This record gives sequence, structure tokens and C-alpha cells, in this order.
Amino acid sequence: MDRIFSKGTLLVLGIVAIIISLAVVLRDCTAETKIQASVSAKEIYLGEAIYYVDSTPGVKDVLWEFGNGDFSTNRRGSYVFDTPGDYQIRVKIDSSESLKFVVKVRAKSPTIGKDPIRILAPSMAVKNEEVIFMGEGEADSWRWNFGDGGPEGSRERNAIVRFDSAGTYQVSLLAGAMRYPVYHTIRIVDDVIGRKTDSITVDDKIRKYLQRIIDREGKFNDNYHSIVGLLNGNSKLMVLINNTNENDITSYCQGLYFTGKDEGIFIEKAIRDMEDKKIRRLLVEQKKSK
Repeated sequence: MDRIFSKGTLLVLGIVAIIISLAVVLRDCTAETKIQASVSAKEIYLGEAIYYVDSTPGVKDVLWEFGNGDFSTNRRGSYVFDTPGDYQIRVKIDSSESLKFVVKVRAKSPTIGKDPIRILAPSMAVKNEEVIFMGEGEADSWRWNFGDGGPEGSRERNAIVRFDSAGTYQVSLLAGAMRYPVYHTIRIVDDVIGRKTDSITVDDKIRKYLQRIIDREGKFNDNYHSIVGLLNGNSKLMVLINNTNENDITSYCQGLYFTGKDEGIFIEKAIRDMEDKKIRRLLVEQKKSK
């Protein structure tokens, strides 16, 4: 019977097999590790923090470099730049592979124009709690009026006042040589968490997703987008925490992810505050063990 393959053919096939095997080995040895890392924002204002995290599997050593000489060896954390500018952030894993991000740090915009003053204050608070009103901008004098039936006025730049009656108040501020005041409306309620009205809807689903973010159960993005979906897709909705602190839902969730577990935060209630069938705000009652 004739041979199917000659010696020459077998030799050629053997050489081809060796070359293919070497190519596969070389590819596996030189393939770069896919780094799984991110920073929370590409553009921030001076004084704001960026949050960074690396979740690349099988990594022993991580080095975050912030483009200004500062660095961190923690896999996750936050960082605040002290000077405006463009910074190239680099994360380096196991002293070899690296990934770069560019973050623009802007100086806080100067207040310009006819009325360069803004009021920074919550839009809702509880009766008899201390409410902080802050004047933002440059002026040499400040004149607050807290509306009919509200507390007495103040001539301090930042005023701390109490409203002893529930209601809606229009607060005004005249600063420096301004001809016309700027206004801020605040709603004072008897009890945000405890009251039972048609405008308050307790949402246990949101509470559970917030707790999952803290406990790092599942992927952050999955839990975050589930929460935003329950808030009608509004990623800029404001959150009032324990009747005092206020933040947008995106920053709040990021903060819970990075620090919530370390601080032992537990979400007790998540409440949608409704007005005209629209979600005005998310009210959260939380506690922490540390």
C-alpha cells in the first residue's frame, strides 16, 4: 500500500505545527493584562474629590500616580487636587502594565455680572432644625430676609436659622451694592421621615439597592442604574440625608461605594418625596456604626 504522506511532507507538517505552537505561546506571554480601573470624573472644580478604583483580578501591587508627584498604593480611594490644571493620572499594576486617564481641574468660576451672588441652601428642611444659608460671591455686606413668618434677618455672610412653623418661605439676599436681591425658596415640614401624607412614598427597592452598593453586592453600575430607573431616570435628582445633608444621587451612590462599608453605614429608609406626581427628591435615613 502506498504511503499517504512522504517523509518530506511529514517533516513540513511537523515544522508548521511547531511554528504555530510557538506563536500561541508567544502571544500568551506578550498579551497585555486588561486593566479594570476607572476614575469617577474627567472634569471637576478645584476642591472637589475624584474617586479612583482598580478591580483588575489577580493583581498584587497597584500604584496610582496623580500627575503632580502625589501617588497612592491603595486599590481604591479619593483624591483632591490643590491646583487647577490638566492632570494625567496613571494606574500601574504589578510594576508593569499601566492605564492612563486625563482629568481637568477647573478653577471655581468667578461670579460676574450684575448680581454676582448666589444663595446656597437646602430647598427643604424640618421645623425647628438649624438650617444653614450661605452667600456665595464677593461682597462687603450681607442682608438676609427669611420671608414672612420666618426668623429675623441676618447681616452675616452665612446665617444659621430655625423656622418654628411649617410652610414655604421665600428667602432673599442683598449683598454689597446689589440693586435687586437674589431669592431662594425653602419648604419647611413638620417631620420628613415620620409623617404620613400622599406626597411621601417609601421605596424599599431603592433602600435595598443602596445597601447593596454599600455592601458591594453585585456590580456598582447595575445597582446604580436600578436606582436611577426607579427615580424616573433622573441621575441629577437630589438626596436629603438624615434631614440635613444634601447631595445629588450620582455623587451620593459613589460616596456610599467608596466609604459606606468602611463607615458601617446602614440604610434604614429611602423615601420618594412627590409633588404633582413628580419625584422632587429622595429622602434617606441612614445610620453608621463608626
